[in-house]
Amino acid sequence: RTEPRPLRGWRDSQSILVTGAGGSAGHNVCWSLRVSPDGKRLDLTGTDSDRTSLELNKWIDNAYRIASAEDPQYISVLNKIIRRKKVEAVFPQPDYEVGRISRESQKLEARVFLPDPSTVLLCLDKYEALSKWQTAGLRREPILLSPRSRSTARKLRSLDYPAWLRAR
Repeated sequence: RTEPRPLRGWRDSQSILVTGAGGSAGHNVCWSLRVSPDGKRLDLTGTDSDRTSLELNKWIDNAYRIASAEDPQYISVLNKIIRRKKVEAVFPQPDYEVGRISRESQKLEARVFLPDPSTVLLCLDKYEALSKWQTAGLRREPILLSPRSRSTARKLRSLDYPAWLRAR
């Protein structure tokens, strides 16, 4: 691992792009950045595919409604915003944007702080991640529940509560 280095040296402001800024995770990241000790010096840009949700984020300085991460032009559009706003780091939020940016981070014209794509892919599937952690001895074996399974009711009764239920 390399030591973290400053983005481009401290200036009067730093420019950060948060994708999915209209969602709850994006909103919380923007709020956290804004209230941080350096929050007043940030030029905070947010993107989202949902204009209405994006308008609710009052922590950002710049808002761009863009197509979803499934769009073939997604990375190109992000790069246009990165150049226009002189963005130094991209903080992707929704899982599908984290996955896309992880796979194509070398195409982005700003820094991204994500683990390697295979780790991101594993973490995007909660069941696979829990299974891997269980194999490594870090967690108990995950219990898979399905509305189509006759054993789901029995499995629910056998859980130790409080329990953490997550959609896969």
